[in-house]
Amino acid sequence: MQSDPLQQLRDVHLPPDPGAWPLAPGWWILGIAVLSALIFLGLRYYQFRQQRRPIRYAQRHLEHLHQALKAGQLQPLDYVHQVNRTLKRLLVRGLGQTELGALSGQAWLKALDALTDDHFFTTGAGQILGDSRFQAQPEFNLQGFQKGIGRLVNNVHARRGQAPAGKPWHTPQPEPGP
Repeated sequence: MQSDPLQQLRDVHLPPDPGAWPLAPGWWILGIAVLSALIFLGLRYYQFRQQRRPIRYAQRHLEHLHQALKAGQLQPLDYVHQVNRTLKRLLVRGLGQTELGALSGQAWLKALDALTDDHFFTTGAGQILGDSRFQAQPEFNLQGFQKGIGRLVNNVHARRGQAPAGKPWHTPQPEPGP
């Protein structure tokens, strides 16, 4: 007589657990999205740093001028001239505000006031950046001047063609002379 045929079968073996590799398509899509986001954010950060480079340079240069003034290596009027040159370089060459390059006197002060959104340059200690710095004995408040310059450099935006707080750029036109 024959034995039971079921006895000749082997035990049931479970299939191996699915491994982590290859990944499911959803993981691939998520990985590509995260990698793309990281690349995008890295590029934006690099662009931001590049745009702010002239501002950082101006801040360092103004601090160097301030230290030279405190050490007595620079006269107050020479300090004012150097600050004016640094501001022009920052705004015209660094930030692309080429229309500011030809301004001087009251028109230059009004343009600086437009950047700070107050009247520090036309009525405050910043007036020295206008024509008054060429007088024989100009008088000005050096500490107030330094604070106002610091506010200006901190308020200026690195975006070309824009004033602070997203306001449209407006350059006062020089007043016609006699």
